[in-house]
Amino acid sequence: MKLSQHMKEWRDRQNLSVEEAADMIGITKSTWSRLESERHKPDVGTLVRLQQIFVEYSLEDLARMAGHDLPPLSTSDADRLQRIENFLKKDPRYMAGIEALMRFSPRERETILLLLESMEKSYSVQKEDQ
Repeated sequence: MKLSQHMKEWRDRQNLSVEEAADMIGITKSTWSRLESERHKPDVGTLVRLQQIFVEYSLEDLARMAGHDLPPLSTSDADRLQRIENFLKKDPRYMAGIEALMRFSPRERETILLLLESMEKSYSVQKEDQ
């Protein structure tokens, strides 16, 4: 099932408006609406927030349900951490997020890394097209 369907079903079961559901996890009403109608894919921060209500799913599961094309995760924790560190070193703004990342499991950290890499590639392609 797609993430958008899970969001709609959860909101209906809770008898919440779009605005109430969005407020519960700290996103805007328009963001929730765009996600639920599949006009937008969630970024890493939004996926982490959605995990507050979909606790039965891993970050990787949510990303895949949202349509993010993730390669298979590696199995080596050392490899995961090295890839994250290398990615974060590309831009000093990301360094502030290292401490926050450490609260996630190694598998979740790699999922975040893969999402960031995917978004970086997508952004680069969009910039080239302009």
